[in-house]
Amino acid sequence: MDIRSYLSELQQQLNTGVAKEHAYRPALKLLFESSDLVTAINDPARSEHGNPDFIFKDKLNLDLIRGYGESKDINIDLNLVEKSEQMRRYLGYSNLVLTNGLDFRFFKNGEKYFETTLGYLEGNSISLEEENIPLFSVELKNFLEKPPEKIRNAKRLSEIMGGKARRIRENITLFLKRENDEKNAEIETILSSGGSKSPNKVLGDIGIDMTNKETRLNGFRVIEDLINSLVN
Repeated sequence: MDIRSYLSELQQQLNTGVAKEHAYRPALKLLFESSDLVTAINDPARSEHGNPDFIFKDKLNLDLIRGYGESKDINIDLNLVEKSEQMRRYLGYSNLVLTNGLDFRFFKNGEKYFETTLGYLEGNSISLEEENIPLFSVELKNFLEKPPEKIRNAKRLSEIMGGKARRIRENITLFLKRENDEKNAEIETILSSGGSKSPNKVLGDIGIDMTNKETRLNGFRVIEDLINSLVN
C-alpha cells in the first residue's frame, strides 16, 4: 500500500465517527508490508519486553525479527506515550516504531533517530503534510529492511537489562497474585517495593532481620546452591 492510499484509508475510518485504535490497524499492516521483505503480524503473542502491537518478521525466514511496532489511537499525543512505563520497556527492542497513524517515531537500540508526521487532525479531517511523504517513505523502508544492530555500549546494555528485569518482576507479581497464599504475599511485598526502600527495611517488614549473622549466612548458602546447580 502506498502512503497516499494508506492516508485515504485512515480518512475513511475517521469518517465513520466511531473508529478507535484497532480500526486503523489493517491499514497500518498493509503500509508496513509495503516492504517486500516483511510480514507484519498484528497483535502478536507476548515477547521479551511486553506486548507491542506489531512484530515485523522476515518473509523468507520467519525466525528473523526485523522490528516491532506500537500503535496508538489517531488522536493520542506521542509525547506522553514516550514517557510511559510501557515505552520504557519497549525501548529494550533493538528496532521499534511508535505511531498514532499520522505521527511516526523510529527508535534504534532505544534511541530515537527519526520522527515525522504525515498529517494533522483538523476536526474530522486529515490535513496532509505532503512535503514529509518522500523522506518518510525512505525511512520506513530502511527501518523495515535493516537487520537489528549489535549492542555496542554498556549504557544500552543496562537499558535492555533494566527492561527485562521490569518484565520479569511484572510476570512474577501476576503469578503470585493468582496463587494468593501467605508466603507468596510476602514475596509480592518485596517485589512491589522496587528500589523505593532499603533492603533492610523491605525484609524487616516481613519479619526478616538482615542484621542477624545467621540470616545472612543462610542467604549466602541459597546463592551458593543456585550457583552449584548452574555449574553442575
